[in-house]
Amino acid sequence: MLTSLFFSRFKGTMMQRFTLQYIRVASSCGVLTLLLTACVTMEQEPPPPMPVAVDPAIYAIGGLLTQTDALARKSLELRESGFSAVSGEGVSTYQDRQESRWRSVLLGTEIEVFRIEDNLHIRIPTRAIFHLDGADIEPSAFSILETISTVLNEFDRTVVEISGHTDGVELPAYNRELSSRRIGSIVAFLTARNLDSNRVIEVPAGSAYPVGNDSTAAGRELNRRIEITLIPVRGLQPE
Repeated sequence: MLTSLFFSRFKGTMMQRFTLQYIRVASSCGVLTLLLTACVTMEQEPPPPMPVAVDPAIYAIGGLLTQTDALARKSLELRESGFSAVSGEGVSTYQDRQESRWRSVLLGTEIEVFRIEDNLHIRIPTRAIFHLDGADIEPSAFSILETISTVLNEFDRTVVEISGHTDGVELPAYNRELSSRRIGSIVAFLTARNLDSNRVIEVPAGSAYPVGNDSTAAGRELNRRIEITLIPVRGLQPE
């Protein structure tokens, strides 16, 4: 009788302990599950980069901001100085090879490459080179500008149009002046690495050619950019 009573009480005590332990473990697992869920949520991959905004109205001249007569004068100047032009039949092939090279060296960066007709565009977010409202190249940008200078020198039968763009927050005159100083810094960097300055056309565009909505932060970020446009120098057409 006493033995049965002892085992009955022992069994009851053990069941209580087991139940309490189960509750503790279940609670711990619940907390662990919440933590793991939070970690997975925090480590989700970032959203894909925004696509290149290309407005044909901005790039009406085959992708150029430079007017046709200015480009013609530059091309004539280069040819008369002995510059090696690309034959008409080989322009597309030359630009195909150049486009492939640019896409290869810029893969994995935030710099975008696009093409309109036979002109190539390299779009660089301003933040990748300069501080906001600054015109001094940041040391962190030296490496990518070195890469850009290398490819510009490899494909040396092109006019290089470098345009600087800002958002429209400040006055137009300030934006043009800031664009001009930024272009000057980039040209100085590239020419110090053997880029022929005769190839370069500088366009301090300021806020005149927006590609984003200036009333939003995302749009202003898109508008703050440097664009390098590469135009093949064509041989003289037979009369």
